[in-house]
Amino acid sequence: MAFQVSGHEFPLDHGITGAQMIEARTLVTGETFDAYINAAGGATGATGDFEYSVGRDPIVRSGDWGILRVLPFPGAAVAPRTSTPSLQRL
Repeated sequence: MAFQVSGHEFPLDHGITGAQMIEARTLVTGETFDAYINAAGGATGATGDFEYSVGRDPIVRSGDWGILRVLPFPGAAVAPRTSTPSLQRL
């Protein structure tokens, strides 16, 4: 399985200067991983909803996914949802 946050990258080895930046990390059952995202909204600082998942369709369909919501500024109010949001996917 490969953990990913659409539109974002994170260091392979957090805390090491010059660590390789990756967009997905392969994991095995029972393994944990802390993804330290350097900038919300990716390289462009985009606002919106970004999907995070393990990237395998059957697992995503079973509910193993979530949303990283990036607001335009700290403390920004989240508007009430009036329709189904469209996720920004890879």
